[in-house]
Amino acid sequence: MTNNINDGPVSLFVGNHRASSITDFIDLILYDLREIGKAPILSNELLNNNTNVIIENFDRDIVSKIKSSFSKNDRRLIMIATEVVKDGLLDSASPAPDEVVAGWYDAKSDVWLERTNNFFEIVDYFAHIICVSEEIYQSLVPLNLNAKILYWKPRFTGQKQVLSGGDESFKSFWINQNVKNTKIHQLMFSGSLTPYRDQQINELVGSGRTVLQCPQDTPQNVRYQFSLQSGLSFGPKHYRSTIQMSKMRLLWCLNNFFPVVMQKCSGVTDLDQYCVFYKDVEDLLEKCADMNSTYLECLNKNLQFCRDTELTSSPFKEIFS
Repeated sequence: MTNNINDGPVSLFVGNHRASSITDFIDLILYDLREIGKAPILSNELLNNNTNVIIENFDRDIVSKIKSSFSKNDRRLIMIATEVVKDGLLDSASPAPDEVVAGWYDAKSDVWLERTNNFFEIVDYFAHIICVSEEIYQSLVPLNLNAKILYWKPRFTGQKQVLSGGDESFKSFWINQNVKNTKIHQLMFSGSLTPYRDQQINELVGSGRTVLQCPQDTPQNVRYQFSLQSGLSFGPKHYRSTIQMSKMRLLWCLNNFFPVVMQKCSGVTDLDQYCVFYKDVEDLLEKCADMNSTYLECLNKNLQFCRDTELTSSPFKEIFS
C-alpha cells in the first residue's frame, strides 16, 4: 500500500446503509471525486489498498474490520459525518423533553446508544472527517479529534450547461421544467416522518391541499419524477425544537431546479440566502395561494445559488492535494 493516497484508487463504501437511503450523498461524493480526477468505485467491502470514503453508521462488524485492517489516523479512511454530537451522543434531531417522540429519533434509544459507542470506538482511525452541516462541524471540532475536520460547503453540481446561456436562458429553462408537467399533487414531502411532520401534513390535507409523501429511501429517479408531478416541495422541521434545517433536501432541489420551501429553524446555515422559508402551516398555505410569487422567489434564489457556488471547491480537493 502506497503512503501517498494520491497514488491509489478510491472506493465509496456503501455496505453500512441501504443504498437508496443515501443516494444524495453517493451522487455528491462521486461528483466531487470525479471532478478532481479520481475514478471512484462503489464497494460493499472496506479495501485495504484503497482510500475508503465511509458515510457514518458503524456496526460491530465494521468496527472489527477497521481495527484489524487499518491503523489509527489512517489516511486510507475518510468519514462523512452525518450526525451532531450532543452531550456525548449522536443526536441530530431528537425532540425537546416536552415533545412527542418517535422511536427512531430518541437519542437515548438502544439504536443510537450503540451507534454512538461504535462511532467513538472507531473515530480515531480516520485521518479526515467531512461534515455535511455547520452544526455537525461545530459539534466535532471541540472534541479535539486526531482527524482533520473539514466542512463540506454546498455547491452547484447540476447541469452546468443550463447556466451557459445566461440568466434569461436559465429562467426560461426553470419555468419550463416546473410548469409544463401535469401537477398531480400540490405539495410534496420527501423524508422520514415524525409526529411533528405528520401533524403538518394532516393540517395541509385538512385544508384541502393534496400532499405526496415520498419516503426517505425513495430512489433518485423516482423522486425526480414525483417532483416533476408536484407543484411545490416543502421541508418541515423534524421537531418544533429542531435547530438546523435538513440541508440535503434543499440542496437536492436547488441542484435539480425544483421549487422548494423549508420551515425556518433558529440555526443559521450557508444555504439560508438561497432558501424560501415558511414559518408554520398557515404561512405555507399562503405561499401556495400565491404560487406565482412563490415560484418567482424560488427561481431567483435558485439562480443565485448556481451562480454563487458553481466554483466552490470540494473538501476532497484539499484532502487529495
